[in-house]
Amino acid sequence: MRMKILSLFCIVLLILMAGCSKIDASDPEPIVEDVYDLSSGNAELGDGDRQEESIGWYTVKVAYANWSEDDQIIKSCLNSETMAISSSRHLPIYKIETRSELDKFIEVFKDIFTFNQSYNEVPSFSEVTASYDDDFFTKHSTVMAYVSASSGSYRYGVESVTMIDSTLCLNIYQINDPEVYTADMAGWFIIAELNPAVVGQCASFDAKMVQAGKDYKPDSFPGFLEYGSFSWKQVEKALSEIDEKSIEHIKTEGFVNTDPIALADPVERAKAEVTIEYPLIQYFCDSEEDMWMVRFFSSEEEGPLEEVYMDGQGITKLIIYANVARYDGTGLGY
Repeated sequence: MRMKILSLFCIVLLILMAGCSKIDASDPEPIVEDVYDLSSGNAELGDGDRQEESIGWYTVKVAYANWSEDDQIIKSCLNSETMAISSSRHLPIYKIETRSELDKFIEVFKDIFTFNQSYNEVPSFSEVTASYDDDFFTKHSTVMAYVSASSGSYRYGVESVTMIDSTLCLNIYQINDPEVYTADMAGWFIIAELNPAVVGQCASFDAKMVQAGKDYKPDSFPGFLEYGSFSWKQVEKALSEIDEKSIEHIKTEGFVNTDPIALADPVERAKAEVTIEYPLIQYFCDSEEDMWMVRFFSSEEEGPLEEVYMDGQGITKLIIYANVARYDGTGLGY
């Protein structure tokens, strides 16, 4: 009899716990919802559900912003000191914790960005932030990064949110790699709705592009390399051992990009060096050596390929010309 009572008690307790764990119906529909253990000084948000107050969560929203050459978005961001070009592409980030701060942000940038226009399936900034009233900000804090792109076909998301040494960072990644894309410039606001308890612990904020996304599953086509880092030392070693057959496929001087530049997009910078238009582009970085490799290639089996190698200041150091089918992607192998 006692066992039956205990079993019944356990069932009732589980039902009550399930009821307490439900998310309020008034909460926004989650796109990404992860948890963060605030007891750790160096930790990364992971997958999970909203839990008690000591656990943080975030929801991601993406809004169209249009593209602009105005540098005000960089001058007034929270991480302007990190914006010089390097092997990590940093993105301007802002923290908004009240409706009045949001209104001020819109007022400052209303003539620079497009707040009331959507782009295909991506909603406008006004639409995304329409629910951001005073009541919303009693339960949420928001941080958002601005991403400029050389094509409106690219889409972006948050791979992870990390907090290291009291710096919160949005790690942004490109979630698609379209074989055909538009030639228009575009811009997006990537917004993370966060637990105020998490934001309150942060002394500084940053955002950067990462090379691989957790949900990124590229199509299979000739010439494609998995996203990740590359080794500039390996390339230098291959150069020192180059044979007569391969030497005609490389260029080591006479480049367009010879002056250092700040705030440059490595892909756009590398485009100045290529000899023809390519439908496909990939880029990689070697953080230790502060070097970029931007690959331009065709989806055709016998199509051409060009790789532009630049340092962290955007100065071109090497170009490799190859054929997709014969190039092994490890340095200078044909």
